[in-house]
Amino acid sequence: AGCGAALQWLAAAAVESAVLRRWTHFAAEDKNAIFSAIFSCLIPPALKPGLSSMAATKLSKALVHVVKQRWPEEDPGFIDRLLAAATVPGTSAAALRVVAVSFEELAGAEDAAVPSVPAVRAEALRGHVARAAPAAAATLVNLLREVAPRALDNAADAA
Repeated sequence: AGCGAALQWLAAAAVESAVLRRWTHFAAEDKNAIFSAIFSCLIPPALKPGLSSMAATKLSKALVHVVKQRWPEEDPGFIDRLLAAATVPGTSAAALRVVAVSFEELAGAEDAAVPSVPAVRAEALRGHVARAAPAAAATLVNLLREVAPRALDNAADAA
């Protein structure tokens, strides 16, 4: 299992590196294919059992780098797709990991030691995140309201 996790991490690191360093050099159709492939690796039903959390985090960061370049102008439904996946049993954990990384990275786009977007773009992304945050928070609160009673019921049944 350790070797598999290490290989997954290396593959995810290679994807992240290619996206970070070469994104502007890819053709538009290649960019769309790369984005779709990363998204489908992270969000079930395509999520393969056994994807290590380290590899998933690397892929999430690669996905967010792509999102920084194209959201919301080229992909206005990105956040909505993530939130929808977060409310589906079996997909919520993976989707919530991507939601967390996305909001953290998009809201703090200028905080990185090596900025991945110009300051003007970082400011625009923070504005987009601020506008998306209330709906995202409402969806996540509703999810917690649904999950918390089930978790309490399961804990009571186990005791």
